[in-house]
Amino acid sequence: MHRQPTEAIDPLALLTPRELQITALLSRGELNKEIAAKLKISEYTVATYLKQIYNKLNVRNRTAVAFLFAAAVSREKSN
Repeated sequence: MHRQPTEAIDPLALLTPRELQITALLSRGELNKEIAAKLKISEYTVATYLKQIYNKLNVRNRTAVAFLFAAAVSREKSN
């Protein structure tokens, strides 16, 4: 039996709107302190969101999150 190829799943689709906001700001090089100030939340809350984002995306650091975000934006632009 042959399997039909499936479309790649966008990992960012797993994120909540707030997590996407944080991911976008992180991808622009914003520090936790800057993200917190822009979103009017505490740095602790930003760190908590980042842990959730890392877990959902199965990554270990900000660079990997930024890479996935850039790839998703690139795919959006090419469609």
